[in-house]
Amino acid sequence: MARMTRTQISLHEEHYRFAKRQAAERGISLSSYLRSLIEERMEAEATRNYDIMDLAGLFEDGGVTQEEVDQILADEALGLTRTPAQDDE
Repeated sequence: MARMTRTQISLHEEHYRFAKRQAAERGISLSSYLRSLIEERMEAEATRNYDIMDLAGLFEDGGVTQEEVDQILADEALGLTRTPAQDDE
């Protein structure tokens, strides 16, 4: 097992209560619960596949600047969605 590093974090009270309740429902410690959330996120990031065909149709009108293309691709990579109103800005 990998070496662990002890750390201290500050949480909003409502976040703390939520996480504590989730841990208790699973019968694990708060630390174990938070580690499991981080591990899930790491696994999701590692297995996320980007298919160039997912980007097809994003630039149909050809009237976008390179900066806009870069922003759209960055948003796609982060899983952010754009609304038609944002595209008109």
